[in-house]
Amino acid sequence: TAYAPDDNGDCKPDKVWLFVTLRRGGRTLYAFDVSNPASPKFKWKITNSGSFTELGQTWSAAMPIQLADKSIALVFGAGYDPNFEDRPFDTTTKVYTNQNPLPTKTMGRGVFVVKADTGALLRHFGSADGLTDAVPSDVQVVKDPMSGIAKLVYVGDTGGNLWRLSFMDSSGAVSSTPSAWSAT
Repeated sequence: TAYAPDDNGDCKPDKVWLFVTLRRGGRTLYAFDVSNPASPKFKWKITNSGSFTELGQTWSAAMPIQLADKSIALVFGAGYDPNFEDRPFDTTTKVYTNQNPLPTKTMGRGVFVVKADTGALLRHFGSADGLTDAVPSDVQVVKDPMSGIAKLVYVGDTGGNLWRLSFMDSSGAVSSTPSAWSAT
């Protein structure tokens, strides 16, 4: 995903940042500054450690959003859990093998919101918010039409649930305070 704002209105991007996920290739998200294509710069990477142990295979595109304080964040699904979602397939009988008991869900449960410039975690919508299934899908953002500030995010999970994440506080005003955000 690219983030290329034109803040000064000259019809040229003022900076160009790229956010790259690995899909089945791993549990990592990379950020690059390619504002000068001849000299790209590595910004940061997120792996499945520290505050991101829930990060599964990174299938979801990292979507740049503008928060109420005008800062830029990224929103992305916490990933795919191959340990739980991939069932063995019997090539002789051409059916999926039943797993009894089912494996434990170990990753991908939720949605991450991070600072686009640094990769620092702002909020993990996860099991505490009711998101108990992997979220490998892309998020869809609803922005305020006048300001461009993110109000809502919609995303589906592997359990067949559709989630609405609100970037508004209890009064309905857009908020930059992660603890005010909610999931339903």
